[in-house]
Amino acid sequence: KQEFAQAEIAEKSELSEIQRRQQALNVKRAESSLQLATDTLRLSANSNQLKEQDSVREIEMAKLMLKELEAGNQSVDREKLLESKNDLNAKLTFAQQQRNWGKRVLKKGYITSNQLTKFEIELLEHQTSLNAVNRDIYIHDDFTYQQQLTDARSRLINVTSEKSRVDRESEHSVTLAKAEVQRCREVLAAEQEALEHLTK
Repeated sequence: KQEFAQAEIAEKSELSEIQRRQQALNVKRAESSLQLATDTLRLSANSNQLKEQDSVREIEMAKLMLKELEAGNQSVDREKLLESKNDLNAKLTFAQQQRNWGKRVLKKGYITSNQLTKFEIELLEHQTSLNAVNRDIYIHDDFTYQQQLTDARSRLINVTSEKSRVDRESEHSVTLAKAEVQRCREVLAAEQEALEHLTK
């Protein structure tokens, strides 16, 4: 009977040792899960911070572009059109003077009527070119510029609402990560308590 009792004690001792080892593994798994959850929380917070910085930068750029347009700072296209207009105005003035001079000297025989016609054709060409540039400036100011303003305002609204969306997602992901860390802490505490109970 004593041998049977000793065998039973040995068996219980062996079983207890197996349970302790199993529980020690459970504690290790819980520690790993907690470490993973903590790392995930840290990475989520860092990622959210980078997204926040990008969103703020996008909003600042959109505000700056809108401010520039509202201040009337001209685009490169409009500046080129104005340069062309100034150049054509100078050419047109010269062509008018040349034609007027041609009319006066034609009567004196210094030039032929063909030369005067050439002066008048040049004057007409410059006037036509100036009219085309004026039309392009009108289109730019009344349509292109207005469209740029509308686009800049829309962009500012879009990037601002995108930042709000990103902020909400970031807050949600951090909340979930914190909840997972808390859950892992609770699991680890329970596993450690179970291990302590088995070692008593």
